[in-house]
Amino acid sequence: MGIEMIQSLSIKNFQSHKDTSLDFHPGVNVIVGSSDSGKTSVIRALRWLIWNRPNGDDFRSDWGGETSVEVIVDDKSIRRSKDKENLYEIGAVNSQDYKKLKAFGTKIPEQIQGLLNIDDTNLQKQFDSPFLISASPGEVAAYFNQIAHLETIDSSISYVNGKVLNLNASHKADTATLEESQEELKQYDYLQKFEIDLEELEHQASAHIQKISSQKRLRAHLELMESNNVSIQKQEQVLALEKPVDQLLIAYEERDAKKEEKLTLGVILVAIVKMKEDEAVLLKKVKLLPQVKALLKLHQDRKTEWQNMLALKQHLREIRNTKQKQEEWETTVENKENTFHENMPDICPLCGKETT
Repeated sequence: MGIEMIQSLSIKNFQSHKDTSLDFHPGVNVIVGSSDSGKTSVIRALRWLIWNRPNGDDFRSDWGGETSVEVIVDDKSIRRSKDKENLYEIGAVNSQDYKKLKAFGTKIPEQIQGLLNIDDTNLQKQFDSPFLISASPGEVAAYFNQIAHLETIDSSISYVNGKVLNLNASHKADTATLEESQEELKQYDYLQKFEIDLEELEHQASAHIQKISSQKRLRAHLELMESNNVSIQKQEQVLALEKPVDQLLIAYEERDAKKEEKLTLGVILVAIVKMKEDEAVLLKKVKLLPQVKALLKLHQDRKTEWQNMLALKQHLREIRNTKQKQEEWETTVENKENTFHENMPDICPLCGKETT
């Protein structure tokens, strides 16, 4: 079974990812970003889903809530979550009918392994050296042994060797039995020639069987070699894409730099237009300055005259009040004088003089 293409990835409450969704396209997908932006956490989330590593809760986000990682593979949802329960869930996309897998310990449920079919050779860490380029011949051979399933051949050879040992033991036992039988069959000497011919036939049959077995093993080796050649060609195609991908990334960076430069120039142009508008407004205000000063002087003169008029009105009120009080006093004095003359005798009782 081949490796299924991951169509999308959703990460929630895993290290720096609170709620992150990634959609993948067929072929090569590249995740880029600045340092500490969460690129390595994406790989860790996949490892947690695929291999149930790391253990513990150190990867769970500090803000709390359920931690989950979900991938869509071949229109099937595979979800790994941890909160009050620690479980895997499998179901069709947009379906409410999910199969829950629990109590798996540190192992991976066989259903998950069967759907993903991914091992350590399919993921490369951030600081790993370029794939197979800087590896030693032994490491390259170990990798191709793994993808070509040579360990299956080794186990088959071990099984065949065990069978050979059993056959040798049986042969020895049969030989001993044969010797005993020969003693019993000496009376049948005339059958000795027949026995020699029969042994020759058995030897030829055994040699024929061994040749057939060798032919089958050679065919199996040829099929494995063809499979390895196909895998090598695929890897060469991937390596051939490395340079175009690097060029594409450089082009993306240059495009982003041009966009930032364009935005900066746009801001500067807007500022220049605003400055020109402000300059025109200021020029108009400068032209109106003499008229404004004249208006301000007229306003101040009018204010002064108004204040003087108010002061005069106040003085007039005070004069009227004073004149009114003077008239009241004069009337009072005149009344008192009349009363005095009416009540005063012609000769003053105090001084004895005549009153006028």
